[in-house]
Amino acid sequence: MSWTRKEIAIIVTATAVGLVVVLVVGVNLAASVVKRVLPSYEAVAETSQRLTDTDMQFPEIDCTPVDWRGDITRQKRYAEGVMACLDEMWSPTVDRELRGGNLVTPHVDMRLEGDDAPILCGEGADVYGISFYCPRNQTIRIWTYDSFNELDLVRVATHEYGHHLQEAMGIESQLSSLAARENDHREVMLMTQRLEAQAECLSGVSANHILPYLAELSVQEDDIDIPGEDPEDTHPSQANNRMWFNRGMQEGLSSCDTWNAPESEIR
Repeated sequence: MSWTRKEIAIIVTATAVGLVVVLVVGVNLAASVVKRVLPSYEAVAETSQRLTDTDMQFPEIDCTPVDWRGDITRQKRYAEGVMACLDEMWSPTVDRELRGGNLVTPHVDMRLEGDDAPILCGEGADVYGISFYCPRNQTIRIWTYDSFNELDLVRVATHEYGHHLQEAMGIESQLSSLAARENDHREVMLMTQRLEAQAECLSGVSANHILPYLAELSVQEDDIDIPGEDPEDTHPSQANNRMWFNRGMQEGLSSCDTWNAPESEIR
């Protein structure tokens, strides 16, 4: 999907609209050092390092959402159960980094293919049929389809929750300000792709911690099918998305620094 520069700026503000999710932390920010980072991303990278430059341990989570099979109401309850697990996983670290603030549980807005859907995040940010996170009201819209399964639901939920984390930590807002000052359409596109790549890496971290059997299944399925690439998309290619999810799942939070990653891993 291609976007105009104006639409891209809106999407950054709205948390990079898209399906398929970033973050953690508990580090001494004064000790964080930005290395090899591209100059234009330095402020964003410093904020991101509050999450990725850490050896933190997540609490043990007994995540047992309700059976996802059934109508859209049951699927929404399942997604809300996943959000509760993610809150339990991330809140101790993020709350500590926010210094007195609290990570707010995002709302879930489920929509079935073919349904009417009111504007949730503003013209240009809402795209019919595409799941996304809206920072202005901390809501995750998830579109479901006849072919939707439990793995699809978890991948979408953990990815969009990653954007929720990015927003809470200030990464989203910093990138939005940076994009608003950027006149190069290609550079704005690359910014959104770096944001999305990090969300996908965080999705791997999250899924592996709360529902490891599904995370492993995701890796197996992705190894079977690698769709084609679209360099003009707001997200990385399917192959790079898979790589970032696997990296987060297998290597953990410290591997989710997409601001220092080569462009070949982002597009």
